[in-house]
Amino acid sequence: EIMPSRGAFVTFISLQDLKDTIQLLQILEGAAARLASAKINLSKLRVFEEKFVALQRQESPVTYEQEQKIGSKLHEFILKEAGNAKLINISRSTREKIQALCLASIKSPGRVPEAIREHLNIITALKKGDAEAAERAMINHLESVYMNLVALMT
Repeated sequence: EIMPSRGAFVTFISLQDLKDTIQLLQILEGAAARLASAKINLSKLRVFEEKFVALQRQESPVTYEQEQKIGSKLHEFILKEAGNAKLINISRSTREKIQALCLASIKSPGRVPEAIREHLNIITALKKGDAEAAERAMINHLESVYMNLVALMT
């Protein structure tokens, strides 16, 4: 946390704060996936799909940095495709509050392949133009992030 004229301080997040933040992200990014499903740029979406499939087929173990880089870009892409500037700003601001924890989450054993599958589920629903499935896939993905973080924190 940055406090003007005082400096930067490390703050800790409680389990309740984490739960509240993830729930807010589920609402925001679930809505973004729903909105984006009707007008998403399919050629750009296919590029994300190809990158995630390549990670799945990669012979060497996929690093959390590899998955996180593509995953973050996918979330940003979906937010932009939703076409709502306020939704983008609020979601980014909310995500920043737990970004460090999310980076820790992806490092836990087995989480990388799980996250790849979850992102591919979101992509599949978006490709079909299925607003409900896209929203549900995003919410489920963020629920997995939450459950993994709770396991790490407790």
